Amino acid sequence: MKRIYNIADINFCIETPFTYKENDCFDGYKGKLNIIKNINIKLLKQDEPYRFNYPVLYDKNYIRIYKGENGFIREYTGLSRYKSHGCLFEFNDNEKYYEYHYYTNPYETLKTTFDIFDKIAFEYILYKENTFILHSSYIKYKNKAILFSAPSGTGKSTQADLWEKYMGAEIINGDRVAINKNNGKWCAYGLPFAGSSRIYKNVTTPIGTIVILRQSEKIQLKD
Repeated sequence: MKRIYNIADINFCIETPFTYKENDCFDGYKGKLNIIKNINIKLLKQDEPYRFNYPVLYDKNYIRIYKGENGFIREYTGLSRYKSHGCLFEFNDNEKYYEYHYYTNPYETLKTTFDIFDKIAFEYILYKENTFILHSSYIKYKNKAILFSAPSGTGKSTQADLWEKYMGAEIINGDRVAINKNNGKWCAYGLPFAGSSRIYKNVTTPIGTIVILRQSEKIQLKD
């Protein structure tokens, strides 16, 4: 099974020897191959877990990262921290190719598109393509992106809803946005991940304003 998802102007070409359920939020992100920014990722069955002797660079939150001979290796551990689900291999000789080797039944840990993107170091791949994710609500107003960024519960979604209701703005994503520089302009990209808002449109817009929200007893605007 081979599927291509175009996210933030990057094609994620994912090939698996099994079928999986595609989450509805990825429907607007189906891509086609082109000659630039294609990230190729293969998922392969591995019968026995690997035992690495490489230096451990990170060991926290159910992930262990090693520095291997050909690039970084991410080992995904279970709750026990001793049982591994699989490993993601990065190949530095071809920076756009990755392999995820899974040990368990894929229908236990790789049932959906969400599960697969959870294992392929999605945010790290974006970073290597000069793109980062900002925790924010993303609206489109007068052909410009306005981003409301703040910790959860501060009022990002409320602001987006108010702009939609009173200003006719379009909500593109209620929780996250990808950002990079495109032809000299900073742009906002919709993502298929949107938290509880369930608004995840695949829309790209030049950034007009980023608003950092803070809660207070008074409403204030500061330069």
